[in-house]
Formats: sequence, structure tokens, C-alpha cells
Amino acid sequence: MRRKLLLALIAASLSLPVAASSESRRDKRERKEADELATSLKGLQSGASRTCIRLHDVRSTDVIGDSILYRMNSRLTYRNQTRGRCNDNGRALITRTFSGDLCRGDIVRSVDLLSGIEGGFCVLGDFVAYNRPKID
Repeated sequence: MRRKLLLALIAASLSLPVAASSESRRDKRERKEADELATSLKGLQSGASRTCIRLHDVRSTDVIGDSILYRMNSRLTYRNQTRGRCNDNGRALITRTFSGDLCRGDIVRSVDLLSGIEGGFCVLGDFVAYNRPKID
């Protein structure tokens, strides 16, 4: 009985640092993502949200954590806060649309283009506009 209790205490003490270190890694990752997102949106003012944007008008995308930035032009970027993480480890985003628009509720899959292996998926939320203020 004593031996089982001693082994249980040793096992519990050994598992604590592992949990603490994985939590701190997650905290570091989230802090890094928040800093990267702030840098990407620096100088832009948030505006109204929309449920859809035209896919044809998107010039580039950036995935930062659970946000996707859709850059329309040098003055307008839409931020989409997704449910789920779309793009871990640099996978490509694949979105199947039927109308030519990206809309809230659309599913985005991440795929490794070399192997064809799917990495996961996320669901799009609302698109919040970020505009560069005009300089007079």
C-alpha cells in the first residue's frame, strides 16, 4: 500500500513540470500571434463588419493564429476571426465556394501541398474591415 502511494506521489510530481511547460509554450505562442497580428494591423482603423467578401477582390491572405487577414488592396484589409485553427505549419488554405464570395459559415481546409494530407479545418466568422486612413 505504501509503495503504491509513493509511486503515485512520484508520478504526480513528475507530471507537474511537463504540464506547466506546455502551458507556457501555449502562452508564448499566443503572445507571439497577438504581437504579429498587432504588427500586421498597425496603422489601420477597424470599421464595420460584413458577412461576405468577394473572393475575386482578394489580393493576398495571411494566417495568424485563428485569424485570417484578407488583403484587398493597399488601403483595405479584412480580418476574419475563425472558429478553429486553419493553417498550422504553413499549410495552404482551400475554400470551396459556390457563389464567388467568401461568407460567414464557409469551411476552410488546410492542406499540405506536397503530400496532399489535410491538416484540419476552420469555419469563417464575420469579416471586419481595417482601413488605412487617408492622408490629406
